Amino acid sequence: MLLGTYQLCHFQTLLTWPGLEESQFISVSYVNDTQFMGFDSRAESQRMQHRAPWLDQQKPKYWEEETQSILREEKFFKEVMKKVLHVYNQSMSGLTRLSGLFC
Repeated sequence: MLLGTYQLCHFQTLLTWPGLEESQFISVSYVNDTQFMGFDSRAESQRMQHRAPWLDQQKPKYWEEETQSILREEKFFKEVMKKVLHVYNQSMSGLTRLSGLFC
């Protein structure tokens, strides 16, 4: 067991820009300054990926659940983006970004 103070943070962002057919959603999770999970909707795998060796032992079911969870987050961010653009009478014709940092 490791003793000490740790900070868990999740950063998520949704990006759109002209000429892009589909938005890009990126999510990264850190403990202190070490990334341990990540997702990029434009990556080939379309799955949550582990980025730290201590996650190598997780079973496939764990990664399937993490992937489903992050896909729900992506859907949520897209819905919020549409609502914000509607409220401010904007379109997705330019670069738009919606981000969240949760620590």
